[in-house]
Amino acid sequence: MLRAILLALAAAPATTGANASVAISPDMQSLTADKVYSKILVKDDNLEFVATLSTEKAHRGRVGWHWTGNVVDSDPSLRAVIDRATGKIRYEVHHKVRYIGPERTFEAVHFQTAGGLARTAPTLNANGGDYCANPELSTDCILSKLVAFPIEESLLREIAARYDTDAGRPFAFRLKERAGRDVTALIMPAEAAGLLRKTGSYALAAQ
Repeated sequence: MLRAILLALAAAPATTGANASVAISPDMQSLTADKVYSKILVKDDNLEFVATLSTEKAHRGRVGWHWTGNVVDSDPSLRAVIDRATGKIRYEVHHKVRYIGPERTFEAVHFQTAGGLARTAPTLNANGGDYCANPELSTDCILSKLVAFPIEESLLREIAARYDTDAGRPFAFRLKERAGRDVTALIMPAEAAGLLRKTGSYALAAQ
């Protein structure tokens, strides 16, 4: 299995430009706001303090095979978290990544805004529970990580606005790792537009 993955990584086409080393999957290229809207995963019941709306089922990321970063699978998504008592909404990016060891810890996230390059800290950095005899040192294990970080509604709306004018220009972010084994990923404007539309029309489940 590992040998097949390594061969696929080595054969992956190179990419250029601002989003170097990241390829947009066909599924993401064909994404529409309507498709995202229809596939939003909703979790909302009266035994929880928050309701969540997620785009995780809207597409299957696989945002490229990064030979330099040994990334096997990369699947970012967006999430709206709604306080059931106040109706206040916060937005997050969630990123599931599978990679060839050793184990990684992502300490920061870099991304572009209208005001220039910005940086934030992850709010979640969870290991996937994969078995590996020595995850800190092994280069033979395939490990997984779930990373989450906040994204301002104003920035999300800027990304969504591209859907009507520049739908093929994604929002790029980079997970920064302490040893330099960074991971870069993309969010398409259609994904932001679909989530915002769903959030705006969503009525919380009966209290």
